[in-house]
Amino acid sequence: MFPPSAVAVYTEPPHGSPRNALRVTVGELEARGATVLVRASGGLSAEITTAAAADLTLEPGTRVWFCGQGHRGPDPQGGMISADCRSGSA
Repeated sequence: MFPPSAVAVYTEPPHGSPRNALRVTVGELEARGATVLVRASGGLSAEITTAAAADLTLEPGTRVWFCGQGHRGPDPQGGMISADCRSGSA
C-alpha cells in the first residue's frame, strides 16, 4: 500500500513496472493548498501538486493511471518488496 504522496497520476499508461500501475476513475478532487488529493472510485488516493492536476485536466469521471513510486514494504507472502514506476510525466 502506498501513501497518497507516493502515488503518481498519469493519463497514459506509465513506463516501468506494470505491477505498480492501476487504471482508476477519478471520483473526487480535494484542494489542499499547494496539493490536490485525487480520490479514485474504490478508495485509492493520490496527492499531487495543483499544477500537475491542472496539466492533467482532472475531473470526476476521468480515467487515469495511479502508479506507486519508490516504496518499500512488506510482501503479503512474507519478505519485502520494492515498488517503483517512475518515468513519464506526473
